[in-house]
Amino acid sequence: MRFMMYILLFFVGCIAQPGTVTGQTREFSETVDFEPGGSLRINTQRGTVKLTTWDQSQVEVLARIDAPDGVSRSYAEEAVESAHIEVYGSNRSLTIRSVYEDVPYYDDDDDGWGHSRRIPYIYYEIRAPRQLNLDLEVERVNSTLEGIEGRIHIESERGNIDGRDWQGDIVMRLERGEVRLANITGAIDLDLERINVEIDRWQIDGDSRVTAERGEVILELPEGQGFDLRADVGSRSDFDSVFQITARNFRRNKIEGTINGGGPRLYLQGERTEFRLRQWR
Repeated sequence: MRFMMYILLFFVGCIAQPGTVTGQTREFSETVDFEPGGSLRINTQRGTVKLTTWDQSQVEVLARIDAPDGVSRSYAEEAVESAHIEVYGSNRSLTIRSVYEDVPYYDDDDDGWGHSRRIPYIYYEIRAPRQLNLDLEVERVNSTLEGIEGRIHIESERGNIDGRDWQGDIVMRLERGEVRLANITGAIDLDLERINVEIDRWQIDGDSRVTAERGEVILELPEGQGFDLRADVGSRSDFDSVFQITARNFRRNKIEGTINGGGPRLYLQGERTEFRLRQWR
């Protein structure tokens, strides 16, 4: 009798708890020709994107599709099988896109609607030529981007951006998350909401702008960097600079002046935001 109880307990322990899944995953791999200096667009949700560069005239896409959390085993398997990755375009203009349209809905009275859908996670590892124009559109994705020369345009919601060794014009529209950049050369245009940003070792080579609401923005510039500064900060914002400013207008909420003889314009505007200008040698 005791032996039978041990067997019963063993089989019970092997059954996954309600709402958990194990082992549902699918791999994706594709390599296509791509000319340096071309345009690369990436569009995805839920997961990660890691983009590094190499000397090949190709784009390599590796991805892992993992089951969503908190669903039955059967739904998890169906969700993983129903999600797809599209790689299409030409060797001068290429798109990598996660496709979730076929992921099914399921009945769920707990959400108040009775009909829900959980898309799977997709984890990308992409290699591309260093010279490219990047358009990244992501949601609930943490992105790591290294070694890019060209125009960079990013739209991100509820995700973190980690980038280094960029050269070119940078445009980012970001909502909620964290951004950490290092070794950047170029002009930036940032629209931020509930975002903390830190840019280390940034050399400005064109007019730049940062507009922020609710967050902290730390910009580390070369000790001898010349630029024209304008900072418009609301009553609940703060501005601090280690650079000596030759002021034309210096009031609590509005600062205008030149640094190191002037140069490209840097415009800062914020509400409930802390701006910090730092130096590196």
